[in-house]
Amino acid sequence: MNLQGIQFRSVVDGAFWVAMVCVVFRWMILVYNAIIQPQPPVGDEIHFISYLQFLSEKGIFESLSNRLAINYTILALPFSLFLDGLVALRLVNLLLISFFILYIFKKKFDHSKYIILLALFYAGKVGIFNVGINDALFAISFAVILIEFICIIRNGKTEYSNLLLISVAFSLTTRPLVVIYMPIYLVIAWSFCKFNIFKDVKFAAVISSSLVLLMHVPSMVVNHSPSWDDKTTESDMTWAQRQYLAQIQANSGLRPEGTHPSWDELRKYIDQNGGNSLPKTFVESIYFDWKLTIKEFFKDLYFSFKGLLLQTGSLVFIFIFGLYKGIALRNIALLYSFMPLVYALLVFSFIIISNVEWRWYAPVVFLLISSIGWIFEIIEFKLVNLFKLSLSLSTFSLSAIGVYNLF
Repeated sequence: MNLQGIQFRSVVDGAFWVAMVCVVFRWMILVYNAIIQPQPPVGDEIHFISYLQFLSEKGIFESLSNRLAINYTILALPFSLFLDGLVALRLVNLLLISFFILYIFKKKFDHSKYIILLALFYAGKVGIFNVGINDALFAISFAVILIEFICIIRNGKTEYSNLLLISVAFSLTTRPLVVIYMPIYLVIAWSFCKFNIFKDVKFAAVISSSLVLLMHVPSMVVNHSPSWDDKTTESDMTWAQRQYLAQIQANSGLRPEGTHPSWDELRKYIDQNGGNSLPKTFVESIYFDWKLTIKEFFKDLYFSFKGLLLQTGSLVFIFIFGLYKGIALRNIALLYSFMPLVYALLVFSFIIISNVEWRWYAPVVFLLISSIGWIFEIIEFKLVNLFKLSLSLSTFSLSAIGVYNLF
C-alpha cells in the first residue's frame, strides 16, 4: 500500500470512530429519556403497561388465557418488581438490543465493526428499542433466525443451534406479523430439515423453547390464536376499516399521512355511508378498490425505500451496486440476504393501504446489515474503503441530525 493509500485508510478509520461516537452519544440520550428520566408513554406503550399490570395483579395462570402479549410482558415482570412498569418494559428492549450487539460481536463477521455501527444506528432510528412495545422481541428473535439461516446457506451449519431454537419459539408467538413473513419461514424450515440443524441442541434449550410455546396453549384454546397483542374491538368495527378510512381522508387532504381517525369518527363515517363503504378485513382491502390499491402500492414502495435510506445510510446503495455488478447473483448467501427485504418491501407496499411502519422491516434490515462484510470481501479494495467512508459519513450525518432533534 502506498503513502496515499495509507493516508486514505487513516481518513476512513477516523470517520468510522467519529460516526461511532455520535451514534453512541445519541443512544445515551435515548437511554436517558427512556430509563433515567422517562418520558411519558406513547402509542401502544399504554396497552403494554395495562398488560403488565394485569399480569402482576392476576398472576400468570389467569393471564395465560388472555391476549396479553405474554412473551414480552413476562420478560418485563421481574423488572417491574422494583421498577416502574413503563421503565421495566423499556429496559427489556434495551437489554434485547444489547444482546443482539453482543451476538453480532461473537459471530466474528468480516468487517464486524461496521456491522455493529450500522446495527446500533438503525436500532436507534427505527424507534422500537427505547420504548415499551413488543416489536423489539419479534425483531431480534426473527433477525437471529435469518442470520443463522444465511450461515447455514454459507457453511451448511449453524453456530448457535440452542439460541436458534429459542428464537424460533419467540418469533412464532410474539406478534401476528409472523403470518406475513411465513413464506420466508417455510424456506428457512426447509434448510433446517436439509441440514439437520437441531441434532446437537441441548436439553435446556428444548425445555425453554417448549415452555415459550406451551404458554400460548390456553390462549389458543380460548381465543384461537397465540397470546398476541389484542387490538380487537368490542364492536363490529375493525382495524382494516380504520386504516382504509385513514388513507381515504389523507388522500383527500382531511388528515396528515400516518394518522388515524378515532373509533368515534369511524362509527360516524359508517353510519353516514353504510356498512359496505369500507373493507372489513385487510385481505378485502386489497381488492376493494384496485385503482387505489395500485396507487398506494407505488406510493408505499417509494415511501419505504426513502425511509430505508434515512435509517441505513448508504447501505442500500451498496447492495444495489452489488446487484448491478452481479455480485449477489454469484454469491447465493448474499442473494438470500437481500431477498427477504425485497419480499417485505413488495408485500407491505401491496397489502397495507394506510401508512407503512418502519418497525415491520426491522428483522430483514438487520439481516442486510449483517451481510455487508461479505460484499466487502468480494469487491476491489479501493471500493471497500470508499464504501466504508460513505457508511461512516452518512451514519454520522443522520445521527447528528437525530441528536439535534432530540435536544
